[in-house]
Amino acid sequence: MKEAVNPQRVQFESLRALCEDNPAHFIEVSSTLANEYPLLGDLQFRLLEAYAHTMLGKANLALPMLEEILGKAITEKDLLMMVYCYLLLAKCYEPDIHKQQSCLKIAEDTARQSGDSFALAEALSGQGNFLYVHKNYKEAEEKHLMVQKLLEKVHSPTRKMRSLVSLANINVDYKQPLKAIAFFNEALEICRSHEHKNHELIILNRLAMIQIDQGHYQDAKELLNKAITLCDEIGLTVQKIQAIFSLGALYLKMKCPDDAQHSFEQSASLATKVGFSHPMFLVDLHYNRGEVNTQKGDIPAAIDCFDLALGIAKEQHFIEAIHEIYIAKAKILMSQKRYLEAEQLLKQSLKASQKEISEAMQDEAMELLAKLYHKMKDYPKCVQTQAKHITQLRAWNKELKQRSRECVPNKIHFNFQSSHDLSLRDSKAIDNYGFIGNSPAHKKVLDAALLAAGYPNVNVILMGESGTGKEVIANLIHHKSLRKYHAFVPFNAAAISAHLVESELFGHTKGSFTGATNDSKGFFQMANKGTLFIDEISEMPLEVQAKLLRAIESKKVNPVGSSCEIAVDCRIISATNLDIYDLIRTNHFRLDLFHRINTIEIFIPPLRERIEDIPLLVEYFINHYAKEFGKDLPSIKASFVQALQGYDFPGNVRELKNLIERLFILSNTHIWDDSLLENLCCNFGTQMKSSTQHGFRSDSEEELIKQALIRCKGLQKEAAKLLNMSDSTLSRRIIKYKLDIFTRKSK
Repeated sequence: MKEAVNPQRVQFESLRALCEDNPAHFIEVSSTLANEYPLLGDLQFRLLEAYAHTMLGKANLALPMLEEILGKAITEKDLLMMVYCYLLLAKCYEPDIHKQQSCLKIAEDTARQSGDSFALAEALSGQGNFLYVHKNYKEAEEKHLMVQKLLEKVHSPTRKMRSLVSLANINVDYKQPLKAIAFFNEALEICRSHEHKNHELIILNRLAMIQIDQGHYQDAKELLNKAITLCDEIGLTVQKIQAIFSLGALYLKMKCPDDAQHSFEQSASLATKVGFSHPMFLVDLHYNRGEVNTQKGDIPAAIDCFDLALGIAKEQHFIEAIHEIYIAKAKILMSQKRYLEAEQLLKQSLKASQKEISEAMQDEAMELLAKLYHKMKDYPKCVQTQAKHITQLRAWNKELKQRSRECVPNKIHFNFQSSHDLSLRDSKAIDNYGFIGNSPAHKKVLDAALLAAGYPNVNVILMGESGTGKEVIANLIHHKSLRKYHAFVPFNAAAISAHLVESELFGHTKGSFTGATNDSKGFFQMANKGTLFIDEISEMPLEVQAKLLRAIESKKVNPVGSSCEIAVDCRIISATNLDIYDLIRTNHFRLDLFHRINTIEIFIPPLRERIEDIPLLVEYFINHYAKEFGKDLPSIKASFVQALQGYDFPGNVRELKNLIERLFILSNTHIWDDSLLENLCCNFGTQMKSSTQHGFRSDSEEELIKQALIRCKGLQKEAAKLLNMSDSTLSRRIIKYKLDIFTRKSK
């Protein structure tokens, strides 16, 4: 059963088509379209404007807009809008594969969270297009077939048609022309029945390419001229640029360089007029101009064109394009007997791994190199290259046979979830960086952390008792965000003496204070582009809080002893185990700083409020320490887990972790039950039965510390371990509560 038609989605798709037809014109008139599309809000119009800039190859304009839109979408919990944003961010981050993959994966996760079939179809389609660009044809086809299956439930002819076109394009490059034509024809039916003339033009253009590949040049020429005429009739500029360019490529195939040159110049002129300057278009344009000049015999002009294409390709890291230009330029140089230059280019091309360029391109480069040595009469090198070529061909043939059943034409594999399960919520466990559990409380924290990760520029504050896993959550947010490619820098504000905090945060210059023997970068600079995690921020002196506020607001730091400001860009994640609202009320923490660091606020509950997670945590820590100590996994009895679940764990997860580690060190038995806890964990063992026995339970922090010191006979390190506090934190608490009488130092 299909979902009901969504009028807002219909209006959005209609505007997106308008945006694709003529992005420059859309940007000009977008502010006047609100009355015609009343169901769309400012956020949707802003997104479409960013989409138009992306289509024009202007990622520098689109990126800040997308970050702003994403922030609002997160605040409004508009998951579909978040999916669109991440898909566009992936386009903007070309050619950075890692960032693209990250955006596409977040888009899929968000779509599954939304429970919307259309959103998931959009996300999977984005992944399929990415895989297609990188020649992973089999997985790309799988993604789009999954999209087709999802769209059986959704009335969205435009999305269905787009996916059919993608399937056709995949089969064109996969050398399955009949299959491609079938997909194109199905897409054409949708275009004609819904009057999607812009997409009809795209399909006509692609069908013409199939005719060119099959040598049917006149049929291709008729299709392209028809497409150009239709573009003029309905005013579709970008499609006209593509059709004219394709006509130029056809004339090159037909050995008509003058006609080809005219088409390429016409295409370039129109692109300049509308501001279309996508780097790949420019690379293709200069490359084809080089081919035109080669056919005309103007070798210097051809080399100049190839050099222009090569410069842009290198700047944009278009690896395959770079090597294609190397080979084309080498051929020209060989024809001019410039053998050493040609040899250098071919060797550069052959340095690339199989993951970077196709086997066909490597094959051509090696064959050309052998011919080059023959022309140079360097016969030993010629024979050596041919032998290497034959060996390589045999290796490729062997590899081809091994994967022939899979019919995979490429070598690159991208680690997207490749599953035919189209459930909108992914039931598989994800890597949560040690934040383990399945309780409602755990899920609430995890959802909040993933939400924060989705917007890499917002600041986050984590609240919760000591040992609940605040740094684990900070790590998770960092590594699930787009900042994961840069540093995660932890800084404990309580572990550094007050007079050094400023220097550690902002850096210092040589001689700025006693002991400053060298210039030093502060934590802000070390975390540039990444994440700065400030633990126990509530312990930071007030005077440093003021300087921290200024650094966050201005995104600049001033090292101690320097008059120069340094620009920094990092997300701030703060953490505290104290009641920060109480500190604000008592003027121990600045309210204005609090407003800067708590855009997203996450409370991590104590372990006693999520005892359902204890079995999973026990399993996780046991596996961890068994591997670390090289020991066999123990047999865990139900009484062991039940005893742990009956304990309050004042030290929370950190205390549980320490307890498991201690058992691995002290235990000589393979069976772990409640008696083992009583025998080996001393006070912990008796407390498992009753957390109120022996008085080691109190709502007063002062009383807890006092009891711990008494039990540990005044040994601060032992008491800190028992309380799951750092030594420095315990020292400050002892001074605060005047408990030094209970320490060894007083004796």
